Amino acid sequence: MSIRYVKAKDLDVDKWDQCINDDPHGLIYNLSWYLDTLSVEWDALIKDDYKTVMPLVHRTKYKQTYIFRPFGVQQQGLSGLEADKPDVLQDFLDAIPPEFKYIEFYTNSSNDISLVGKTWKVEENVNLILDLNRSYENLFESFSSQTKRNIKKSKKHKFQAFEHDPPEVLMRLFKANQGKKYPVDDSFYTTVLHLMHVLIHKRRGMVWTLHDERNSPIAGIFVMEYKGRCTLLFSAMDDYGRETGAMTHLINEYLTMRAENARIFDFEGSNVPGLKKFYAGFGAAEKNYHLLKLNRLPIPFRWFK
Repeated sequence: MSIRYVKAKDLDVDKWDQCINDDPHGLIYNLSWYLDTLSVEWDALIKDDYKTVMPLVHRTKYKQTYIFRPFGVQQQGLSGLEADKPDVLQDFLDAIPPEFKYIEFYTNSSNDISLVGKTWKVEENVNLILDLNRSYENLFESFSSQTKRNIKKSKKHKFQAFEHDPPEVLMRLFKANQGKKYPVDDSFYTTVLHLMHVLIHKRRGMVWTLHDERNSPIAGIFVMEYKGRCTLLFSAMDDYGRETGAMTHLINEYLTMRAENARIFDFEGSNVPGLKKFYAGFGAAEKNYHLLKLNRLPIPFRWFK
């Protein structure tokens, strides 16, 4: 086996992206243009001639370089022909250069962590996915009674769904609501808005919004699509939308259109019990992934982690 560390500027991006595309479990998060869009520094570990690959997103703080997960990414892990082999995953982890002093690396659901060494701290993260290779009627039968009640309740209102609102509409809705409850850094808005525009330009994403009787947006989602996998990248909702079941209504509208026309709907989480229950209400099943942590920071930096 030959695993080498390669700077992003020296990558053969065609071979890199082909490796992701050829992997039946390959994820959009690992494509070179996706990572470049996030405006992060990233390099890579590559086995042989791009047979198996692993991205390493990193930054430096207080002269300590560390690996982290950026905005817009849920899972990463290994991609390629041997991405599901537990010994290959461990070999890649061992090949991470020692200059990375702190590592938070997220695998994907196809990676087998059974041989990960005891020096690594392992945490399971919940992801929920829904099989779309069936009729909407079949999907609806798997909805929970609460989800069905919310759909029925929302249909009492004269809501209208739109498929092509600009991302700015969704971002303003988020800022005015979730943004006040869960303050985030300004760079989050800049990064996610740019990412949404790039995905739309590449025909990989779409904004769906739900407007109330006054034609005001009350709920919205951004869904990106890659290899038949529809991923809920971003969502927003106001208080009126929450009271009237608007998000349930909107996701149901999307599923009505994509049933039998896509492979998977990926809810992107969540570990939060209430959100997990909400997603599971659509009949979604867990397909979890893992966070691997390694702390080799020098004292006193290690104490802050």
